Amino acid sequence: RSAGINRTLGAESLSGDPDAGTMRVRYRGTAAFENGSGLIQGGILAAMLDNVMSRAVAQRLSDEQVIQTLEMKTTFVAPAPLGPV
Repeated sequence: RSAGINRTLGAESLSGDPDAGTMRVRYRGTAAFENGSGLIQGGILAAMLDNVMSRAVAQRLSDEQVIQTLEMKTTFVAPAPLGPV
């Protein structure tokens, strides 16, 4: 399944392991995501994290099943510059 958010975030699937529930995705941190400090805005980074988490789970679901995030807490440990994330 494809979602518009994948295009918006510039998501590129790198690898996934349904058995382990893991997924690697590269995102494009474009100037549209820039905050006043010239870095990727934290809410955008949280959207990227939410996207890859849901993709990791979705690869284990049938086409009839859906996944939704009910709650998410994000703690940032470092800034993300524009470019690939």
